Order: sequence, then C-alpha cells, then structure tokens
Amino acid sequence: MVFDYWHDYKQGKLDHATFVIWLAPVRQELEAVLADAVSADVSGLSGSCADILEHRQALWTFVDQAGVEPTNNHAEREPKASAVTPSLKT
Repeated sequence: MVFDYWHDYKQGKLDHATFVIWLAPVRQELEAVLADAVSADVSGLSGSCADILEHRQALWTFVDQAGVEPTNNHAEREPKASAVTPSLKT
C-alpha cells in the first residue's frame, strides 16, 4: 500500500498533502505492529522492532519531506568511485 501511494504521488495522481494524509493510518498501524512486536519480547525480532521505532522519524522522511525517495535505490545506482576510477599502479 505504501508503494502504491508513492507511485500515485510520483505520477502526479496525488499531491503531497493528500499523500501525507493517506499514509497517516498506514504509519500508525505499522508503528503499532512494531510496538506489539517489541512488547512480545521475541528473541531476534523485538530488538529489531525497537530499533526501527527508535528511528521512526528517519523511516518516514520520504513522507514528511517532499522529494525524498522511500528507498536508497538511487544511491545504489550511483557509480562507486572504485568502479569508475581505474586503479593506479606504481
């Protein structure tokens, strides 16, 4: 659902204000599920969920700030300096 809304926003079908409003209940529900997982005290899960909740502001940056992508795919497509610059041999 998040990416459906994102694609609609990117295609101009939703303005930013509508995008934020539509994602508000999704955001609440995801954070509630994460909080439940923390409370469940499941080894290997609860700590990860607590970490995500601790950084929730960063998780939702793409909603709060227009122009921010929800994934780091753009960064992954950027050429790495080591792949672009030939190695120098002395």
